[in-house]
Amino acid sequence: MEMAKQRVIVDDAVIESGEIQEIIDPLWWSVSIYDGEEQYQRDLEGFTAPQRYLFALQWYLAEVNNGGHDQFYSNSTGIVWEDAMNGAREMGMEELYGIIRESADRMGGKPAKEREDRWDQMSDLEPEFGDLNKRLYAMEKADDIERRMAAYALENRQALYFDGEVEKQKHSQKLLCDVCIKLTDLKLYFDRAVLKHTFYRICKCSFGELCCLWWKKKCVHIQTRKKPSQKLL
Repeated sequence: MEMAKQRVIVDDAVIESGEIQEIIDPLWWSVSIYDGEEQYQRDLEGFTAPQRYLFALQWYLAEVNNGGHDQFYSNSTGIVWEDAMNGAREMGMEELYGIIRESADRMGGKPAKEREDRWDQMSDLEPEFGDLNKRLYAMEKADDIERRMAAYALENRQALYFDGEVEKQKHSQKLLCDVCIKLTDLKLYFDRAVLKHTFYRICKCSFGELCCLWWKKKCVHIQTRKKPSQKLL
């Protein structure tokens, strides 16, 4: 994968736009959720708590809206659960905090940060998250979570400013094509308007206007995962 350094600026204009994905763009390219807790914590060292909270909540919401808490904890994104939970409380979203806290309790109280260890927890505990998924979806209809996140960004703008270089993949088209899976595999999740909106904005920010055409042609696909207990054999 060919990478190139690009300048990224998060200034008042970006923060006031309310586009969370653009606000966390420096973390999006700099913080790995795929290489274990040690790497995750090391990558976050240069960023502030507000940046960290927004980054974690963005990942949490995208995953749970796509495939529920099962997918969130099964995938690499599960590493952000504690930051997402603390971020929800920091932003005054007690109901969301309670949902994440309850999901963690069903994972034994402290979900493992390493993905394979979370798989073991899920296999042993076989947690059910259906009611929590419904609570989150109902909350999103009644309370604009992204608006609350944007308001938090405005209140903490001093901690969100960024002007520096990050490494981005040179050929965005290739990355887009590399992650394709048939949309028919996801139609149950993509019926949710909130995911359509969230995923579109993530792609637009990450890959630019190219993604707009790609999305409209429905060439983009996201992979979902079964619970570890369902995929073992």
